[in-house]
Amino acid sequence: MVLPGPISLFSRNAVADAGWFDESTMVEDWDITMKMHKKGYKIVSDKKAVSNTIAPSRLKEWWRQRTRWSRGGIQIAVNHSDVWSKSDNRALKGLVFPLHVLWLMVPFVVVPTMIYILIPSQIVITNIMADLSMLFSTIGSWLFSGAQASIVKLYTILDRILIDFIDPMSMDWVRAFGYLTIVAFISFTYVSIKAFKKDFRPRDFITIILMPIYWLMMNAVYLYSFFLEAVKRKLIW
Repeated sequence: MVLPGPISLFSRNAVADAGWFDESTMVEDWDITMKMHKKGYKIVSDKKAVSNTIAPSRLKEWWRQRTRWSRGGIQIAVNHSDVWSKSDNRALKGLVFPLHVLWLMVPFVVVPTMIYILIPSQIVITNIMADLSMLFSTIGSWLFSGAQASIVKLYTILDRILIDFIDPMSMDWVRAFGYLTIVAFISFTYVSIKAFKKDFRPRDFITIILMPIYWLMMNAVYLYSFFLEAVKRKLIW
């Protein structure tokens, strides 16, 4: 659906026939690809091709890059909604493009769901605070007295804190969906690491732990991008 900017080769005649690059979009490589699809040109990907590119090294740079890409994705969904009638590519209009449109809608479901499942009830908050108080007390006693009894007690308290946070007594379909989504996303991250790196190292667990946070950040970027598009904020690279 998109020819990546860092490593793509275009036919000049195809680009001219498709209408050249458009300055009104923030993702000119994606836009010209969609234009060529609608003109019936064949888009080919070589999985062995390798390219070096500069990635953001600071949060501000990352935010601007992802916002530009996200706003561009929204523009593609709007500007090329006629792909269903103008393209002969069945995979594009039957699967890839619909999935893109669906993915744009995900933040409106994911963010409220995550907020819902991450904010525990008042009773759970009270229980967690009591558990934490007991936890620190146990750690203190462990430093000065019997280690074996303290370890057993420490394990019991940690187990209680986890149960209180998950809040099984107030489990409903929204919470269940949220937890299953987190598990699925972590599993997907693990499979992705294995696919690209072939071996899974202990430090990759840090990536798995941080990916749900990154995913939530990406959903925040999408919502922010929708806001910028809604207020017609000037396109800034």
